[in-house]
Formats: sequence, structure tokens, C-alpha cells
Amino acid sequence: MGQPTLWQEVLVELRRIIRATDLQSKRMVKACGLTIPQIVVLRAIADLGDVTVRRVSEHVSLSQATVTTILNRLESRALVTRVRSESDKRVVNARLTPAGVAVLDSSPTP
Repeated sequence: MGQPTLWQEVLVELRRIIRATDLQSKRMVKACGLTIPQIVVLRAIADLGDVTVRRVSEHVSLSQATVTTILNRLESRALVTRVRSESDKRVVNARLTPAGVAVLDSSPTP
């Protein structure tokens, strides 16, 4: 067996990245009770204001289905609420609650 090939080196480095991400995610859950994707979605809502799932999805590079699942969890914890747009009742926006703002302010950066 000679030198590892470039693709083998890439796979090893990818595995290291995945491991580091898993460890950081566990630290984040211990620190504030939220996963990194949940924090990322909360931060996106804080940055964008009242915002649709589609816009959050584009902002954080996650699928709309994933963002919807995350929003459901955040809403069940009273960190996010969904509100109908005043100008177009068909549009539903996500909005941080005061509890969501507090959690975001106290959470470490991912």
C-alpha cells in the first residue's frame, strides 16, 4: 500500500469535518437546548424580520420542508410564531417571539 490517493484524503478530511460538526452540535444543544440548524433559522428570522418559509429556506440554504419542520419545533417551544400578512392573507410569515429573541441573544454562535 502506497500513498493515499487524493480522493481518500478528501474522504478523511470530510469525515473530520462531519465529526467536528457533530461535536459542536452536541455542545450547542447542551448550551442552549437548540440544534445548530434551529439556531441558524432563528438567526435568519431575526435578520430578515417577518419572513416566509421560502425566504428563510433561500437564506440558510435548507429545503423548505426542512425549514418547515424546524419552524414547527420552534413554534412548539414558543420561540417562533406564524402570522398572516396584513397585505396578503394568503402569505404566512414566521416571527420571533420575545422568548425566541432571548434564546437567540443568550445562545453561543454556531
